Amino acid sequence: MNANFLKRAGAFLIDTFIIGAVLALVSIIFTTQNAYKLSDEFLKLNEQIMVSDSDIGVYYNRVSDLTLLLDKENFMINVINCAIIILYFVVLPLYQKGQTLGKKIFKIRIVREDNEDLSANELIIRSVIINGLLNTLLSFCLVFLLSGFEYFTIVSILGLIQLILIIVSICMMIFRKDKKGLQDIITKTHVIDESSEVRV
Repeated sequence: MNANFLKRAGAFLIDTFIIGAVLALVSIIFTTQNAYKLSDEFLKLNEQIMVSDSDIGVYYNRVSDLTLLLDKENFMINVINCAIIILYFVVLPLYQKGQTLGKKIFKIRIVREDNEDLSANELIIRSVIINGLLNTLLSFCLVFLLSGFEYFTIVSILGLIQLILIIVSICMMIFRKDKKGLQDIITKTHVIDESSEVRV
């Protein structure tokens, strides 16, 4: 049981490392000088709150404004990052029989319960639950519509919801007999071990 979960976790970690490296490269190439200045200001603000008795309300408002400004400045980077996530977690498994590079290494794959071909919709829903795709897309829409305080608050709540979804899914994969996570149940899919053809 634990080994099966470890296979899925191992594949996820490899995929996260690959995506993280690509996204870091995109950030290095496309980050503007203004974005670097805003990041420096963000770090200085965090250092100040640690060593002084600054008003928490003033701090929260400034962090909110900086977050909004930084996300506006990095809008194109975030669009590219979202496209990379869709290509890797939706398009790649769609054409590689339910496998990302991590899943290929661990010899596991996503399959439908009815043994039909996976659809893009199923992979998108899985990506919304596990990879924060909806969170990223909503951030794109909200960055130009809300004030700093509203944006920071909503994005923080979305991030918390994403974390809860991941934790719930992990717990389900560990403790359920069929090893299914939330993403598996909602999309009526499961992950099989190619070497033994059992659910993991």
